[in-house]
Amino acid sequence: EDMRFRTKIYGPSGKRSPIASLRFAAACLFLPIRQFDVIETANIPYTHIIPLAIRCRLAGKPLIITWHEYWGAYWRTYVGPVKAPLFAALEWITAQLGHFVTAVSSLTANRLRARRLGAPDVPIVPCGIPLERIHAAMAGAERDRATLVYAGRLMPEKRLDLVIASLLRTARSSPILKIIGDGPDRPRLEALVSQLGLNDRVRFVGRLESPDEVWREIACARIAVQPSSREGFGMFPLEAL
Repeated sequence: EDMRFRTKIYGPSGKRSPIASLRFAAACLFLPIRQFDVIETANIPYTHIIPLAIRCRLAGKPLIITWHEYWGAYWRTYVGPVKAPLFAALEWITAQLGHFVTAVSSLTANRLRARRLGAPDVPIVPCGIPLERIHAAMAGAERDRATLVYAGRLMPEKRLDLVIASLLRTARSSPILKIIGDGPDRPRLEALVSQLGLNDRVRFVGRLESPDEVWREIACARIAVQPSSREGFGMFPLEAL
């Protein structure tokens, strides 16, 4: 591991840091790619794809890019109208790169097919989960039948405010909502919980250190909730199943 390029992924706002993306791209300039037959990478955070594509071309190595999401117009909401054209252009450019591309869902695949020039074929390779490890993590977990659970980044598009407000329509004794994860929307959600008088019925667990801890918390709940307005795939519902 090259320590020169290590940095925090998220900035003060809780969003991914552009500096971290650029440092990751710089690190890709030093990867020893010649010793491998094939190079595969996720599309996020985009900037690293350009140096990887150039190096793979020079080394004669095929580059496979796995796309988890294609945002397009959503950049305007995420970074604002001023920065959105730059980020959208970078995403479009990287969508043209790679010897092969795959997508984790039909939604992302269709968006890519509409934007890739000359190579519209985008096979779908769905995400998978380690079932044996999940079963081991949930062994012995006691299910609380009055608990709802959410796990993931706390972002406005996850619409957790809808779940929190829905608790007003349930009996006071149940259910309890357990929110696992962190993100820029947490202060707003915590304020909403206090405003609605639901401090005793909503628990912010925060970010857990390992996936095994998350899976055990999920196993203890009765219902997993995912009210998100947009997802590239959605690993949490799959793990909850």
